[in-house]
Order: sequence, then C-alpha cells, then structure tokens
Amino acid sequence: MRRCDHTKRTLPVGTILINFSGSLLLGLVGNGLVPAQIATTIGGGLLGGNTTFSIASVETIRLAEQHRYGAPRSLAWELLAICTLAAGAGIWLGALP
Repeated sequence: MRRCDHTKRTLPVGTILINFSGSLLLGLVGNGLVPAQIATTIGGGLLGGNTTFSIASVETIRLAEQHRYGAPRSLAWELLAICTLAAGAGIWLGALP
C-alpha cells in the first residue's frame, strides 16, 4: 500500500490496478471477441481469479481495524466505480470496428 499524505489515507494501489485491468479485460473477452467456451475459461478462471474482491475486502477490514472508518467505505465505492467503468470501457473497446 502507498501512503497518500495529502488525503491522510493509505491507497492499496496494487489491488486497484489488478481489479481495474482485470475488469477491462473481462469486458473485452465478454464482448464476443473470442469463442464463448474460451471466454468462459479465460473470464471465469484466469481473469475472475485475478480480480477477486477478497483482497479488497481484507484491505477494507484492515483500514477499519486502524479505526479509519471513512476510508473503507470510500475504498469499497471507489473500487466498485473503477471496475464498473473499466468493464464498460472493455465492452466499448471490443465493439469498435
């Protein structure tokens, strides 16, 4: 995690990047760029395992244990927004000619 001094909170940059990139790739794969059986294997197996929110949940609990109650709530919403936007971008990119 990286300390963000201007916001007084610790950002789990690695978790954010992994979930962002995995969601983007899931959007691309799920857009029909590859056959359905391959997409299921890649999406559910490789990328689904890569973008698991379990580590994000652990980091959220760690922030709460540090009595930083606003940060876990903020992190959860930020990850949801970032990953949803990334998946949407992947679907959009996959639809380009």
